[in-house]
Amino acid sequence: MHYSPGGRAFHAYVLTGQQLGDYTYRGWRRETVAVYEGKVVGLPTHGLVVHLYYLRDLFSAAGLRPPRTWDEAIAIARRFNGTDLDGDGAANDYGMCMW
Repeated sequence: MHYSPGGRAFHAYVLTGQQLGDYTYRGWRRETVAVYEGKVVGLPTHGLVVHLYYLRDLFSAAGLRPPRTWDEAIAIARRFNGTDLDGDGAANDYGMCMW
């Protein structure tokens, strides 16, 4: 699949690392975005770094330490899913929010 917006074909693209992921999500193979007919046509300019923020008081009250792995982070998120984390009286909050 060759991307050509408005019917114009380009010979090269400068893309961020996030854009490569977006194209892959849309069903375009990563090779199609970075390599076309055996030639490099895409050049990622930077990557994406994920930061994990947590509420110290919430973890302390639950007797938890910050997660060291994604498996630990997911287990903690599951523990908090469906609880009242914001104090509004409704047990409908999520243990993790991601983009």
